[in-house]
Amino acid sequence: MGFINAELKAIGTGPILPERVVDTLLLARQKNPIGPNSLDALCKRYGVDIQSVANMAPCSILNCWPNVYIELIGGRQTALSLAGPETKRPLVFQGNTAVIPRPRPLASRLTDAEREAHSQLVAELGPGALWNKSGN
Repeated sequence: MGFINAELKAIGTGPILPERVVDTLLLARQKNPIGPNSLDALCKRYGVDIQSVANMAPCSILNCWPNVYIELIGGRQTALSLAGPETKRPLVFQGNTAVIPRPRPLASRLTDAEREAHSQLVAELGPGALWNKSGN
């Protein structure tokens, strides 16, 4: 990143901040501590076809990197499936977090008396209470 940021500075562009960078070598080392973690070794380990790009220029070999990256972050897990296809549900994104919605909402554990006590407490807080502004 030092080299890239120096080049960006040379052309008058601001640096890439560290929190915007994914260190893929660090990911590879965490997932495969024994190594090797070269692009060629990772392609072989994850079964990514590099034969079609093996005789091309080095930058073309990087075309297989997205598939290796998906393997590193656990995006493709073809060898492990704990649920059959009938139980797979689509992901719902809440901000940057992927959530699998429940097939049925959980039953409430609150009693009617607890709901009433809560309503009375909120009423005692008055209309200017923060609770009333949150929409809950």
